[in-house]
Amino acid sequence: ISSNGKEYLISFDKLGLLKIASLKFPEIDEKAIKEFIGYCKKNGYIYQIISFEEMNFLKNYYDGFTNVIDLTSPKFQKGIRCNIKKAIKENVEIRKLETWEEWEKQNEIHNSLLERKEISFQEKERLDMYKKLYKLNNKNTVLYGAFHNNKMIAGTLIAYTKEYGLFFKSATLKDYYSLAPGPLIIKKICDNETKRFKYLDMNIGIEGKYKTSEDVLRIITFKKRFGHEKKIYIYSPKWYLKVKRIKKDIKNG
Repeated sequence: ISSNGKEYLISFDKLGLLKIASLKFPEIDEKAIKEFIGYCKKNGYIYQIISFEEMNFLKNYYDGFTNVIDLTSPKFQKGIRCNIKKAIKENVEIRKLETWEEWEKQNEIHNSLLERKEISFQEKERLDMYKKLYKLNNKNTVLYGAFHNNKMIAGTLIAYTKEYGLFFKSATLKDYYSLAPGPLIIKKICDNETKRFKYLDMNIGIEGKYKTSEDVLRIITFKKRFGHEKKIYIYSPKWYLKVKRIKKDIKNG
């Protein structure tokens, strides 16, 4: 919370030895933004501010993009609409998850996805993460689950603040992808959550256009079938932006 009462959500990440503090889609208030930058410098974080709006009082940024759904008039591509119809035909049911037992089940489904992708993780850390997210249920997070024959087969977690929701965590059990539960979950969120947020960012990744791995590109292609593409401004220290541009140029040959 800033000195003038502005409330923001900050996410923290590590890139090797670097610590990064990200502020996503903040209300553009110069005093509060500069306080956040001062906080980062004081605590040894690289600041990263992601915004749909250009901030004239900050000069160092680079362009990104994401796909955003307007919940009041969602526009899904034909393939997504077909997946939604298929899930309904297969009697997939969607509901918002309120109990810790349901959230814990989502953690288990998510862990099974990481295991299939051979991504290492610590079970205790994963469980602690979901416990912290659960404490924010109906405040800054909502979780929707998909069920088939009363069995939970998929879940999608949304983190939200102000008028923006963020597609945050999502996973489906291995044997149930053919039922296409994911798109139906997104549709239900659009139907039910208009009072919490107006837009849903599909979280392609602010540097999505620079991704090259086949698996990530497949995910980006899927997410781009929801909503419409929107430009993002990514503000960071000048030296950090230069390093990222050099890395991009090396990767692109």
